[in-house]
Parts: sequence; C-alpha cells; structure tokens
Amino acid sequence: MPDPASVDHNSYPDSYIREILKNVRSIAMVGASATWNRPSNFVMKYLLKKGFKVIPVNPGAAGQKICGETVFPDLSSLSGTVDMVDIFRPAEDAPELVEEAIKIGAKVFWMQLGIANEEAATEPRRAG
Repeated sequence: MPDPASVDHNSYPDSYIREILKNVRSIAMVGASATWNRPSNFVMKYLLKKGFKVIPVNPGAAGQKICGETVFPDLSSLSGTVDMVDIFRPAEDAPELVEEAIKIGAKVFWMQLGIANEEAATEPRRAG
C-alpha cells in the first residue's frame, strides 16, 4: 500500500480504498444521523449491508438507535477498539477527533467526501 503522505487525497484510486478496507471490520461513525436523507445515514446503511460493524457516535442522539445500532456520545465512550473512525463533521472538528481516534487505537481516520483538514491529516501519519 502506498504511503498515505504520497497519495492525492482529493482522488483515491479504487485499489487504495480496497487495500484500506481489507483490514477494517469495525467503524465508529462520528456525526451519524438517523435522518434518512443525510449522507452519514446512506453510508452507514451501505457499510452495514457490506458486513462492517458500524458504531454511531453523536452526542445529541446518545442512547438512541440509528440503523438498529445504539448511539454513543463520543469516541471515549466506546468499549474496545475500532479499526476506523469515519467522520461526518465540519473540517474544524477534525483535529480534536483525530486525537480521540488515536487514543482509542483506531488504525484509520476517514473524513467525509469533500471535507479536508491538512493539520488533522498529518497527526495520524505521525502516530502511525
């Protein structure tokens, strides 16, 4: 797999995404929404259908269910580790979420299509 620093983060080749997802089974989705027409809801349904374990994270919906899964208020509330943290939040929220993702041992940090934060992107690379 290519070094993440050398990849064009505006256009991922399918092979790169496939390689990442080969090692991912559990995903914490920050900003998950129960609203059927929100991008996070579409993505969560798709990932669940593909066999991934998706854990919704949304402080405003903590304790409720989204797509049949119990919502957690934040990443630190999760029991155990997750392979990926996938965020559906504004770019300015990314640096703090990266720190939390590293603390819980996530191997991959993924931001919503069209959202970028270069400061947040460098920290996971340093953490390995």
